[in-house]
Amino acid sequence: MMKVLVGLGGLCMFLMAGAGAVAATKDGAVLRQTLPQAVQTRMAADPVGFGRKLAQLAARYGEGGDLTAASFERMAAAERARAVAAEAARLMAADLDADGAVSRAEHDAALQFLPEARQKRFADGWTQADADKDGSVSAAELAGHAREAARQPAIAARAEGWKALMALDANADGRLSPSEAEAALTGLPPKANPAPAGGKAGAQAACEATDGAIGAGGGGAAAAEADPVAGG
Repeated sequence: MMKVLVGLGGLCMFLMAGAGAVAATKDGAVLRQTLPQAVQTRMAADPVGFGRKLAQLAARYGEGGDLTAASFERMAAAERARAVAAEAARLMAADLDADGAVSRAEHDAALQFLPEARQKRFADGWTQADADKDGSVSAAELAGHAREAARQPAIAARAEGWKALMALDANADGRLSPSEAEAALTGLPPKANPAPAGGKAGAQAACEATDGAIGAGGGGAAAAEADPVAGG
């Protein structure tokens, strides 16, 4: 009789655990519906790829494998730093005499060797950086202009888009765990494209080897990494 009771007890525990797993999956699907529509659309377009990108962000900016609001703040800070560096490098490439400034003559020379597709952006950046309109961009003007690149509204908007994913924190502990992210993606049909060769390990390696794989756009690698809506 005791063996029967023990057996029934074990069966009940198993069924309860199974019910809990189903509930967790359901909770994740329900929570997914609270996300901004653009983020839901991106998740549905490629749930496997979206999950990989979340894992990539967790590896870079997470805490113990989980994502937190602070994780997304660190990611945004890194993106702002990359934006500043990229804008400074764009103009400093024309500093032919290495004096830390870009004169009108250097500006004109740069336009001669830059590809046509990059000429307008360089010229517009140089004009904007020349705050006192004296026909030359000083080192201070260049630094100020580069810092302005970090204040692009698009950077803040992408950071807010990623922060919205904290709504998937099912147990409200302030951490988005891999299991919570997986629960939110459960039930979405996979993308038609095949996964990278090499199985899970190969896919993870490919993900980690690609800097800024979250999307593509005018912001370069920084924008690509941070955009939850753009394709990858």
